[in-house]
Amino acid sequence: MTSADEAAVGAYEQHRHDQLVTSLPRAAAVMVGVILLYAAGELAVEGISLPSLLFYALQAAILVLGVRLAQGPLRSQAELVALAIDLLCSAALVGRLLDPATTVSGTALILSLKMVATALLLPWRVRVQYASAGVALACYCAMLALRVDRTGQLPAVLHQWLGPFVAAILSAVGAGSLQHARRESFLRSLETAALYKTQQTGLGCGLVLLRRKEFHARHDGNMFLLQVQTKEVRFKEQS
Repeated sequence: MTSADEAAVGAYEQHRHDQLVTSLPRAAAVMVGVILLYAAGELAVEGISLPSLLFYALQAAILVLGVRLAQGPLRSQAELVALAIDLLCSAALVGRLLDPATTVSGTALILSLKMVATALLLPWRVRVQYASAGVALACYCAMLALRVDRTGQLPAVLHQWLGPFVAAILSAVGAGSLQHARRESFLRSLETAALYKTQQTGLGCGLVLLRRKEFHARHDGNMFLLQVQTKEVRFKEQS
């Protein structure tokens, strides 16, 4: 890898970090909106219990506190803060499986949506998405095992087992594709900016050359020579 390539990669990593810091408040706002919507739906259908209310409040608090840290004292470690937020929310989500009133299907659905959402909303590195999805799946399987140990009942529906694994695979593939698209777009913008700068520099040199030749032509009284030289400069600029 050349020094120019290393500089481009470094510039992209800084750009990606800045985009992550910018994206965190929007992603957190979306997640808080989803939490409020789900809480309102639970309240309207069957009434909301105190444990559920505390669970929703805990997740919202984790999101708000994490965003404040990522945009404040821990800005340089924003990716690790985002991962910590994600893992804490996943742990709180699957931890509800220990409550017999919590449905496995509902937990599997929300966990699957969360894994896909992080891949779409957060421009973090692909290996961070792998860690997020892997830890979420490990926690889900552990809580399922504890739930089975307590109740003696295995989840009978196939999607309760396979759904989160399929979502994890999709989120990993999607994160890789999005990162490639973001990187290519950023590198193209660098190339465009460099080309524009080169063209502007060439145009400036051409104008200086034209002014110099105009001065000599006027001094010698040869305006025909000036016209020829003007066409010459234009030809060089176009080429």
